[in-house]
Amino acid sequence: MLNTAQSLRHSVLSELRRRIIEGDCALGARLSENVLALELGVSRTPVREALMALQDEGLVDVRPQRGTYVFAIDIEETRQLCDLRGILEVGAMRLAAESDRAGLVDRLGEIVARAEAAERREHLRDCEQLDRLFHESLLEASNNLFLIESYRRIAGRVNALRFRLPADPARVSSALRQHRELVGLIAQDRVGEAADFLRGHVRNVFRLLAEGPSQKADLLQTLDFSIQG
Repeated sequence: MLNTAQSLRHSVLSELRRRIIEGDCALGARLSENVLALELGVSRTPVREALMALQDEGLVDVRPQRGTYVFAIDIEETRQLCDLRGILEVGAMRLAAESDRAGLVDRLGEIVARAEAAERREHLRDCEQLDRLFHESLLEASNNLFLIESYRRIAGRVNALRFRLPADPARVSSALRQHRELVGLIAQDRVGEAADFLRGHVRNVFRLLAEGPSQKADLLQTLDFSIQG
């Protein structure tokens, strides 16, 4: 741990965010300040501050007199979250294409190339991280601070759900092909088609989440597994 109070808070926040997003903490699980402080080797104060920040990000739910829990989400809420994600990403892509289409194509193409190299090495975790970077780069390229801020408010929950998809090479390969196709549509200035394609790409994540081991099961149970390897 770094020594300064600010660095300590940042370190604790980053670690707890990682645990939730990457599935070390199950959805709906109760979080104990005392246990977390002991595990991280810090006092309760930076843990409490981190949990408050994660509440603002929508990753934890603080329930008065009951405790603090990792966020839980059902099927309908997941659909709404994916719909909002699609709206924000499509809007960002349109703005970015209007202002600097060549720059957007170069940036996204470079990320796809890195992901394709990672796929050839069978580094699925790297592919997943580059997938996240691809979508975040769409938002950043919009240069719209309010759009970016809106996306950041849901990004943690989106990433947490995506990390709970199975580590299936075929799924990763399919997503990568879709990214390459999207970049091609933007490069050809077929922005309307690219918008429809991106919207469908995002909706596919909801389909994969909803078609878990049991479609009738609550999403909290359906997603109670993490990427392995």
